[in-house]
Amino acid sequence: MANIKSAQKRILVSDKKARENQMINSRMKTYLKKFDAAAALGDVTLCETLLPQVSAIVDGACSKGVIHKNNADRKKAAMAIKIHGLKTGKIVVKKTVEKKTKVKQEVVLVTREERLAKKQALKEEQAKLDKEAKKAAKDKRPTKQEKVEMKAGKKEEKPTRAEKSASEGKKKEEKPAKEKSAADDKKKK
Repeated sequence: MANIKSAQKRILVSDKKARENQMINSRMKTYLKKFDAAAALGDVTLCETLLPQVSAIVDGACSKGVIHKNNADRKKAAMAIKIHGLKTGKIVVKKTVEKKTKVKQEVVLVTREERLAKKQALKEEQAKLDKEAKKAAKDKRPTKQEKVEMKAGKKEEKPTRAEKSASEGKKKEEKPAKEKSAADDKKKK
């Protein structure tokens, strides 16, 4: 607890304001829940009667600084969209919530089982392909004649030492000639 009298007063005032804000916020949430419950039942007339009341409470919370103006506008717009969706039939309300959650759970379980089955099938297929590749590698050993042909093919591709030295000599001869001509040009100027 603070020792200074003004600090003690600030603590009391801030607690009081926090309680007031909490009451306003709680009341707003309660009315929003009532509106959502009416929308979940699909009762358009009840939603239309609750809309002005809930909007007034949300605006009051906004004017007292409990929520931001954009937050209040977003809440009111969401309610208006729900009412419009119920009127036009875009939002279809399911009668019981329990069936909806059970259906969701069943769908999730089926898809999980399907995924596991697909993974297992892929693993088995990969194992078969690996076995076939190993068998093919064992069966396909090169014969003596193929080995000789492979060695001959490699020898033809490699240049001999004489060819290498001849090509290097040509490169060396070309470079000094260029350097001399450049040096001669400088002397002439």
